[in-house]
Amino acid sequence: MNEKKIAINKSSSVLVACSGGRDSMVLAHVLLSAGYTVGLAHVNYKLRDEDSELDQKVVEDFAKKNSLSCHIHAANVDRADNVQLTARKIRYDFFKRLCTENEYDVVATAHHSLDNLETMLLNLFRGTGIYGLKGIPQTNGNIVRPLIHWTRDEINAYCDEHGITYRDDASNSSSRYTRNWIRNELLPLVTAKDSAHLKKLFTSREMLEADGTAMTEMAKNLKKTKGPVTSIDLSPFADVAKPTILYHCIRNEGFNRTQCVDLLSAKEPGKEIFSSTHRACIHSSTVEMTLAQRTSVEHLLLDSSGEWETELGTLTIAKLNSEGAEQADRDKVQFPLSLALAERGNDFTPLGSTYRVNVAKYLKDKKIGRYSREYSLVVKDAQGEVIWICGAQISDKIKVTETTSDILYLSLRPN
Repeated sequence: MNEKKIAINKSSSVLVACSGGRDSMVLAHVLLSAGYTVGLAHVNYKLRDEDSELDQKVVEDFAKKNSLSCHIHAANVDRADNVQLTARKIRYDFFKRLCTENEYDVVATAHHSLDNLETMLLNLFRGTGIYGLKGIPQTNGNIVRPLIHWTRDEINAYCDEHGITYRDDASNSSSRYTRNWIRNELLPLVTAKDSAHLKKLFTSREMLEADGTAMTEMAKNLKKTKGPVTSIDLSPFADVAKPTILYHCIRNEGFNRTQCVDLLSAKEPGKEIFSSTHRACIHSSTVEMTLAQRTSVEHLLLDSSGEWETELGTLTIAKLNSEGAEQADRDKVQFPLSLALAERGNDFTPLGSTYRVNVAKYLKDKKIGRYSREYSLVVKDAQGEVIWICGAQISDKIKVTETTSDILYLSLRPN
């Protein structure tokens, strides 16, 4: 097995999740043989009486034989609970603690290609989209699955070739759980009909994984972020496709398909949807998204020209021009200036106008989205008058004319 398939940096310290079964013992042997720094972690759930103790002994004997650290956790699982979910939480909490306490870089689990296929089918029966059908990723944070491309036959052959000791979990032969039913009953029926069907299923899963990756990348390119606000322009797409496209764009922020349909079909103005971390609204054909909790912006006092870092970007007021900067007559700018978020009552005289307008109304008339308006910064002069809506418009009060002798350049570069 080459290191590219293992997908672990050779300098990493690896905690191997070992049940004592064939797959995990093969994994431990593969990583050890490849020269990785390895430790073993085993959870004894006490669910199978003497068999549970014998599983633990296999792991301990392998660790002792190879002078490896071996971490054992004895757990008491209530059979009245969802045993599989409870056991999963126990072991991953254990792995996380071991990584922190013993400085392991990654956790390696022994999922292989058949596990991947089973997961795809399991998710299909539960109801899922393309991301559920692509199966188990090889890496997820610090969790790595080095055997994810190995077949059952390759694992069996490796085990036999190296004489690896392992134990079979008798509960795997029971079809009580859906995953076991898929493995023990459904897939044998499929291969009995045509032995090539299994290979075709593997191929389908790989294509779905590639499609899911491509969809993720396309969705990223549709998202345009300016400061704390992300915008998604859906105008190029047919109405029937918009909810699905939006879902692919904002699913990682915790939104679901139903919310995307609700947002795009809303008749009332100001409709918002919320996840645990974000909120989203629609403005014409553009969806805006930002954090659920509004970002606070510190009020800044600007005594002279210079550069300031704010929560929303870098503000520059200088005598040197920069790309996209607004121009102001230095003699008309009354320092000290103040920088803050636009407030409901703010008004100003837009460049080229003779009348004052409300800042919020001005931005709305310019088709600026709701969340972008929330995060609009304004600069006020020493008299408290708005002289610049940052990144949008300067006041006519400070405009450059033929008599201007000294120019200031104003710009806000979003984070």
